[in-house]
Amino acid sequence: MFIPAASTSLVGVGSHDAGVASAVLNTSQQIGGSLGTALLNTIFAGAVTAYFVDNPPASPDQGQQVLPLAFIHGYHVAFYWAAGLFAVALLVSAVLINAHREDIPSDAAGVPDPAG
Repeated sequence: MFIPAASTSLVGVGSHDAGVASAVLNTSQQIGGSLGTALLNTIFAGAVTAYFVDNPPASPDQGQQVLPLAFIHGYHVAFYWAAGLFAVALLVSAVLINAHREDIPSDAAGVPDPAG
């Protein structure tokens, strides 16, 4: 998914700005990945805590049985939110991205100049 996203995001960038555009793209991907991981980890931790609050173990032995269920609940909630965020990103991308083959500059690497 990263290669088509990078290719689409760099459409229309001239060769003189390609390095800067690539650096901005890579930085954005790194920051987005870090923030996304932190957000999903926070959602997971909150869901596990909420499960323990809603289902308190009566004994230490019962706590060993509730722990895996709490983790499963946390993963379920985090993956649900991740799927929802991915769906929103898909919709935003489908609406906002309108890159076409004609947008590729004539001085792009590997594209022959029809004028000669």
